[in-house]
Amino acid sequence: MDMGTHGMGSFGGKENDNDTIYNRPVIFIHGVTLRAGVFLGHKEYFMKQGYKNSELYATTYADGGYTPMYYCSMKCEHVKIVREFIEAVYKYSNSKVDIIAYSMGAAITRKAILGGKCVDNDIDLGPPITNKIETYIAVGGVCYGLENCKNAGIDDYFPACSKTNGMTCSSKYMQDINMPNERYEAKTSYAIYSKDDHLVGQNCCGHTCSELKNANISFAKIHYNHGTILTNTKSLQYSLVRYHTSDKEARFI
Repeated sequence: MDMGTHGMGSFGGKENDNDTIYNRPVIFIHGVTLRAGVFLGHKEYFMKQGYKNSELYATTYADGGYTPMYYCSMKCEHVKIVREFIEAVYKYSNSKVDIIAYSMGAAITRKAILGGKCVDNDIDLGPPITNKIETYIAVGGVCYGLENCKNAGIDDYFPACSKTNGMTCSSKYMQDINMPNERYEAKTSYAIYSKDDHLVGQNCCGHTCSELKNANISFAKIHYNHGTILTNTKSLQYSLVRYHTSDKEARFI
């Protein structure tokens, strides 16, 4: 489904042939039922910090909300779209990239980077593309799963909680992306999540659902819901991709 620029299905790219890319490009990956336009606030914020349109990128990998959340599984076709998008921006900009991935987009992006066979159809994505990514940030990410998927009967009915490619913490998909014992998402990785995020939840197979395995630093917040953890931590996200550091933030390593 082509949502185009006006449907906010995508953004990014050079204005003309003389448009030079100075900052390392940032790729934004949306969550379930969303589309690229959810990051327009981020685009505006980053541009105020000196970034240009040619240094900020987003695309839409699913149908942008036409399918209800619990009917959305993590399909190989969506993983392929994200992987190809990352590689396209890398080639287009001739630069490593930074990635900010939100909600289910965190899980989609991790598999896109990890590569290997998709759990739902055995298509081989190829080797990891870790070397093309400088910084990876999971914001309110489905990193170990979605807590609500553990409710009895849900994983047998809703595709989002499929035991194959769903967000239940014991699914083949979640086990696959959490199997490596070394960081593969980027040279440097971070997690930003809220202890008051009741959509993703807190307990996924003994892990905090949004905690990123092998992350350099995790930022555990309070008083943010699943939406505001994305929209109200833009300054932290910016500092991490730009400087790999943050001041006056609570850290849990």
